[in-house]
Amino acid sequence: MKKKLAFLFLSTSMTITAQIPDSGYASDFNVTAYQPWLSNAGFNSDGTFSLYEYLDNGYTVFIEFSATWCGPCWWQHIYPGYLDSLYMLHGPFGFPGVSPTTTNDVMIFWMEGDPLTPNSELVGSQNWIEPIPGRQIQYPMFNPDSATTAAIIDDFNILGFSYQSMVCPDRYVTDQIALGYGTDSIYSGIFQCNPYLSFIENKFSDFSIEAFPNPTSENITIESKNIAKKEIQIFDATGRTIDCPLLINNDDNVIISTVDLSSGIYTIRVIGEKNLSVRIMVQN
Repeated sequence: MKKKLAFLFLSTSMTITAQIPDSGYASDFNVTAYQPWLSNAGFNSDGTFSLYEYLDNGYTVFIEFSATWCGPCWWQHIYPGYLDSLYMLHGPFGFPGVSPTTTNDVMIFWMEGDPLTPNSELVGSQNWIEPIPGRQIQYPMFNPDSATTAAIIDDFNILGFSYQSMVCPDRYVTDQIALGYGTDSIYSGIFQCNPYLSFIENKFSDFSIEAFPNPTSENITIESKNIAKKEIQIFDATGRTIDCPLLINNDDNVIISTVDLSSGIYTIRVIGEKNLSVRIMVQN
């Protein structure tokens, strides 16, 4: 089994107990968002969400397993809003609550982990879908039927709440149990996923790009067609924008010098007038 990656969204005195699935890989599940304002959201525009659908489109999926009766879970949910920021800055392009300049490589699911929790508990004395007046949760929150919830909790071996899992595009599940702070710290976890499987193409785009050679050490060619007013951005593993010299820049191809880059994993984002596509680059 692969080495566990350890970091947590929020410092807390509670004990968090869980382990990654026995196989190391997540099974698929299909669930429906509880929030009424997401009834037309998702790839299918019907409020339904499939884990594999996002993984197969290159997204790293963060899943928070929680319970409405868990006091520490409530405070983690409302403060300091790490998941909200993560979703806004890195969630799927074009989705509600996601910035138009998103990196387009993260999806977030919130899952009620108690199979016996009725829907009414999500909007009871503590309103989980709008924990602060005017602050509606935009990433999908699920309270599936008892059998579906039990199956998901069993698959992820969740033994306590609140607990967060990260699922890489290759479906490998990462156990997260140590301390880490801030949205950038959480986001940096995606670069622990297999970079060769992090192929990200926005579901709503009508263009594609190729980036080669990859890995590289001197320069990388971005081959693209049918992209109007394209802009190319490069980010390091911390999300910092990197300036790289352009060697060639025409309608179909851009060649970027990477000679001065340190070894590591970088995100290349190509923005068209109505499109966005992302690739992972490995610098040797």
